[in-house]
Amino acid sequence: MNQAPRKRWRILPSPPVSYTRRFPKLPYLWARLLYHRGVESPAQADTWRNPADGDMEDPFLLPDMDRAVRRLNQAITAGETIAVYGDFDADGVTGCAVVSIALERLGARVLPYIPHRVDEGHGLNADAIMDLRERGANLIVTVDCGVTDVAEVGLARELGMETIITDHHVPPAVLPDAVAIVDPRHPKATMAPSPLAGVGLGLKLVQALHQHLQSPVPQQFLQLAAIGTIADLVPLEGENRQLVAQGLASLRSDPLPGVQAILDAAGVDAATVDAEVVSFVLAPRINAAGRVEHAALALKALLAHDVDEAMPSAQELEQLNIQRRALTKGTTDQIWPQAEAQRNRSLLFVADEDLPAGIVGLAASRLVDAYYRPAVVVAKQKGLSKASCRSIQEFNMIEALTECRDLFTRFGGHYMAAGFEIETTLLPSLGERLNAIADNRLAGLDLTPSIDIDAEVSMGAFTRDTLQFIDSMAPFGASNMAPTFLSRNVEITEARTIGATGDHLLLNVRQDGNPWKAIAFGMGEGWVEGTERVDLVYSLGVDRWKGQETLRLMVKDWRPHNGS
Repeated sequence: MNQAPRKRWRILPSPPVSYTRRFPKLPYLWARLLYHRGVESPAQADTWRNPADGDMEDPFLLPDMDRAVRRLNQAITAGETIAVYGDFDADGVTGCAVVSIALERLGARVLPYIPHRVDEGHGLNADAIMDLRERGANLIVTVDCGVTDVAEVGLARELGMETIITDHHVPPAVLPDAVAIVDPRHPKATMAPSPLAGVGLGLKLVQALHQHLQSPVPQQFLQLAAIGTIADLVPLEGENRQLVAQGLASLRSDPLPGVQAILDAAGVDAATVDAEVVSFVLAPRINAAGRVEHAALALKALLAHDVDEAMPSAQELEQLNIQRRALTKGTTDQIWPQAEAQRNRSLLFVADEDLPAGIVGLAASRLVDAYYRPAVVVAKQKGLSKASCRSIQEFNMIEALTECRDLFTRFGGHYMAAGFEIETTLLPSLGERLNAIADNRLAGLDLTPSIDIDAEVSMGAFTRDTLQFIDSMAPFGASNMAPTFLSRNVEITEARTIGATGDHLLLNVRQDGNPWKAIAFGMGEGWVEGTERVDLVYSLGVDRWKGQETLRLMVKDWRPHNGS
């Protein structure tokens, strides 16, 4: 892949003296890290740094939850077949799994279903509904989909099926005719919308069922909620932060069979799993199934009753993930010249033939990371083309697509990620309209790719106590990124490229007598042989290999030191 534009380093502001005075017992660096994460008081800091200690919020505060629980209890008692209909990404698959496992353990007859990404697309579809009816389903429970599927829910009712929707997408003006719509953005919601992922809402439904039955929610269920929440990149704040912390703790001590099998196939010890392992090991393998073949394979692994049953699926996921990486690189390389030609535009709109539809979202993310522009990547086909969109904080992608709704045969998504299906002949018109919208919304903004840096430090600042404090800030993810630091005039004592094609860089570095190991993913191509001193931007990570843990620097960017 060609080199991405150089990123701008943006050191975040220092906290005012009035802020640091609130934390008289904390070193300045620690207070600075809390300030950048919106922590306002020592009491809030204690709660924020111990997210696994609290109780989950009352699920019955969500709209229609009482109606959903009543209908599910009726179905379980009557022995009805309940179809649990998820989505093909990690959020939807883990959500489908947690609801299916919970209902099965409560004595329900369960029929899990995940649609095919390309053949069926996101959400309910008529063929699937008719198939589920023929297989005996009386009730459909959706997870991470359904709130926009008015016609499909209507078809289900015509066929004698009722629907319970759990979804976190924005509802349409006309709601589906469902028994219950558990969506924090429902017009009936009495609280501000929560940032729960689809799997988080599935877990709230499970929690409500157990609360009604006066039984505790098995902690293992939180493992799936943690995986899907991290994978969906929702903010790790409030209840999300809490369920991720509790889910990771459960995963490390007593992993579900399917999760254990996926980790075993990847060569990862469950005891070492943190949010980073979820992001780079578990989530990609679960997602790989839907991107390369069918997400039902990932669901099969997660629903397994023991590791032996799950292992064949887990091993296949491992191979699909290898294919996914190769396809992502090939796709990104293919569209890179188009993106480079548009690097000064407000929005990147690239389209090409022979792009794998399951991979275009990953390619769009690569473009956003490289250029800091909203990106649309279209898999062109005769007749209908399919696309994935990724965005930046300054641009609401789903809002922009909504302004172009007259062009689509189907579209949907979120503020930062969306997708659509369109007549191929309409692509030029869409590109022009989206660029006009982006020009208007992003006018005057500096869209240079940038890295936010918490502090410029000497590597000697990382005492054992400071490292423990940083570790206590986990889990890291959206809205709580791992602290990022800048150290200047760092000596390079060894550098070598690694990976099958030399894409990554392994470094031994030293500053003020302090030696560190560092890894720079995707930066091997840009390394200049003979570089002796650099300025490094990095976060701290743990290298886990064969049961050993070694602290390392996770390099985000570097420049030759200019001597100033």
